[in-house]
Amino acid sequence: MSVLKVILLGAAASFLAVVLSDRKDISRLLTVSAALTALSFASSKLGTFFYFTERLRDQTGIETRYTDIVYKVIGICLIGEIVSSICADHHNQTLKTSLEIACKCAVIVLALPIFTAVLDSIGELLK
Repeated sequence: MSVLKVILLGAAASFLAVVLSDRKDISRLLTVSAALTALSFASSKLGTFFYFTERLRDQTGIETRYTDIVYKVIGICLIGEIVSSICADHHNQTLKTSLEIACKCAVIVLALPIFTAVLDSIGELLK
C-alpha cells in the first residue's frame, strides 16, 4: 500500500466519522480501524529504516549503543505522539502536554551519551 493510499484512507475515514458522528460506536470503530491501518503501514516501513541504519553502522564503525539510543528515541517520539493525540481527541489537554514534556525529558536523558561523544570528538579535534 502506498503512502497516498494510506492518506486517502485516513481522509475518507475522518470524513465518514464526522458524517456518522451521531453513531458514536461506528464512528469510533471506523477511526480506530483507519488508525491501525496507518500504523501497520508505518511499521512495515520501519524495517527499511532499521536495515539502512544497520548497514550504515557497519560501514562507518559506529558503536551499537549509539544506534540503539536512536531507535529508543524514535520509539519514544512515535509512541508519545500517538498517546498525546489520543489525549487531545479526548479533550484532555493537560495530560497531553504533560506526556509531551515527559517524552522530551526522556529523549534528552537518552541522548546524553551521544552528546558526550560529540563533545569528546570536538575536544579531540581542538587538541
